[in-house]
Amino acid sequence: MSTVRLHFLGVFRDLGDEISLSVDGPLVADLRQSVAENFLKLGRDDLLLVLNRSVFAFGDNLLCDSDLITSSEASLLPPIAGG
Repeated sequence: MSTVRLHFLGVFRDLGDEISLSVDGPLVADLRQSVAENFLKLGRDDLLLVLNRSVFAFGDNLLCDSDLITSSEASLLPPIAGG
């Protein structure tokens, strides 16, 4: 189990600037699952669809769900439209 400090951007900022989450597995998919569980505990199931289309980043590196968690700090980037 690891702890990740997650920075919120965009629509997720309604929940604050950041949270610390315990993550059970080594993959970004495990981090996504922990975030989803947190949203449900907060009664924010409205954010789950946005979470499914969002990406995580460690610094400037965008991540896939199959990537390993290699940092204790990440950002959650919601999808954006426009240019």
